[in-house]
Amino acid sequence: MTSDFVRRRVGEQNHWYVSDQRATQLGTPGARWALEGRWSLFEHAIDAWLARGTRSGGALHVLDAGCGDGISMSVLEGMLSARGFAPLLVGSDYNGVRLARASDEGRRPVVEADLRHAPFVDGAFDVILCSHVLEHIREDVAAMRELARMTAPGGLVIVAVPNEGCASARLRNHVLQRSILRTTDHVQFYTAGSLVARLGEAGLRPIEPVMGEGLFLPHLGVYTRLRETAFGRSLITAAARFARGQAAGLVVALERAGC
Repeated sequence: MTSDFVRRRVGEQNHWYVSDQRATQLGTPGARWALEGRWSLFEHAIDAWLARGTRSGGALHVLDAGCGDGISMSVLEGMLSARGFAPLLVGSDYNGVRLARASDEGRRPVVEADLRHAPFVDGAFDVILCSHVLEHIREDVAAMRELARMTAPGGLVIVAVPNEGCASARLRNHVLQRSILRTTDHVQFYTAGSLVARLGEAGLRPIEPVMGEGLFLPHLGVYTRLRETAFGRSLITAAARFARGQAAGLVVALERAGC
């Protein structure tokens, strides 16, 4: 997407570009539960990386690529700090409205940038998070190549995307709720296999198998209501164990190939 396209959508007050992500992603018990599940997979990815022995404390240069309102930045900072690191975080996004929120009134460094042409030097970051961003980018392999280019030797890249190529997602989008395809700004619909293949083409390789996040129910309204009750959340968690291929999201920890 071009910066002019984003500015037009912001000017139109398009929900996808101006909504308060803290309210939508943290505003209810069910929404917070879902996001915390994703964060737990980020933590697992960090621990898998540290188990390889490439880092053992000190300063870390960290990028949240496509940071949105900055919700994950403080969480990522806390995870790394708890493991003995001094994380130096930067957020980047192509949406100035979201960056203004992510900057925490200027207390956190942020950069307005197109991930396909990121303004950072080669190997600038020890850890890069790219969460629920790539599905919005038509030239996704170009963005993935930038993630690889910006990663320092021995560094970690965490990528998270919706699992919208799975059977449950196709049932929802093409049969039960076809209106979603008319309103979403997603242009990529990944499976674990297609995601890893494209990341590999870009020069990134997994350090462990792709992880599944939650369960993709084929009706958004049913899922949203179900996760708002303790019983519903426990039901989703139990069902997810038996339908691993139908996870709601995918999270993968990667390294730059050739390092």
